[in-house]
Amino acid sequence: SRAWGVALDQVDQSVLLPLFDMADHEPQGVSVHFDEDLGTASIIANRDHIGLSLPIHTYYHNSSNFVFLSSYGFTLTGNDHHLLCRLSIDDGSGNLVRKELTASFDDDDFQNLMTELRQSDAELSEFQKELGALETISEAASEQLNEFSTTIEDDDKLLQTNLTLNQINAVRSRRHEKLCLSRYKDLHSMVTDAVGKGDWSEFQESYGLWSGADEYITNLQAMDHKV
Repeated sequence: SRAWGVALDQVDQSVLLPLFDMADHEPQGVSVHFDEDLGTASIIANRDHIGLSLPIHTYYHNSSNFVFLSSYGFTLTGNDHHLLCRLSIDDGSGNLVRKELTASFDDDDFQNLMTELRQSDAELSEFQKELGALETISEAASEQLNEFSTTIEDDDKLLQTNLTLNQINAVRSRRHEKLCLSRYKDLHSMVTDAVGKGDWSEFQESYGLWSGADEYITNLQAMDHKV
């Protein structure tokens, strides 16, 4: 619940804590608890690993700049951890699979896409199937990135110039789409590098903020010996 009942001067009141309401409205990375017996409220991180380079971000509404622009007519600066991109992939049988991906390993669209792309070849290990699916995603993301006439770096430079508000919103929105696509493009190589080195620290630094990252890494490590 976003509001809690407390007794103030022996009168029952409904209390809304603004900071806690923000975190509890659409939580990402945290959970909010209220202890009626102790009369205390707490915001607890849902991640086991919290490093200096891996802060927890939560907002009143967790959305990408594409969603903000298309739904509310504005974009936000410093919103790079909330990503969204639409990916179109040939599943190998002539069918085009379209998914809306976010910065999340436990998102239903990502999970369903990986399930559809994993080969059913009995001679392949589970890890090989996983790598094959990631490679297909990487190639599709790379192709879509190549369709843009500008790069992320170009957009960064444009945002430093004297643009109108509409131009700023448009550049921020397409920049975030490219950023999302680039993260999925790099995912396959980041996994193979981590396996080859036996060190997941770089992967953790790059993808540790994604929802479900710790569980995804654990699952990949469990599959590693089956290559």
